[in-house]
Amino acid sequence: MEACDNFRAWERREILLSEPNKKTLAQYRDALKWMLRLTRLLDAQVNDPDFPTGRQFAAEVKGRLIQLQYSWEALDNPMSQEEAVRLIAQYFPDEPRS
Repeated sequence: MEACDNFRAWERREILLSEPNKKTLAQYRDALKWMLRLTRLLDAQVNDPDFPTGRQFAAEVKGRLIQLQYSWEALDNPMSQEEAVRLIAQYFPDEPRS
């Protein structure tokens, strides 16, 4: 969970809150693929009936996996500027527009 949290903090800082270059985006894509693979394996393990104490971690692992899947979807199918403007207007109608 700590590795996933660290990855997501890096993702936020270097990808979401900045203008990443092509090299950084390529590194991000590769790292995200590995985080998804490893988290899927961990999800399978903690949901195995014979895994000791797995059930207590199952929900947390599933939540992290969902977050990583959303990240992959955003990377693989980015939102258009028009869609972003529409959603901002829909969910934040009282906010001033620049």
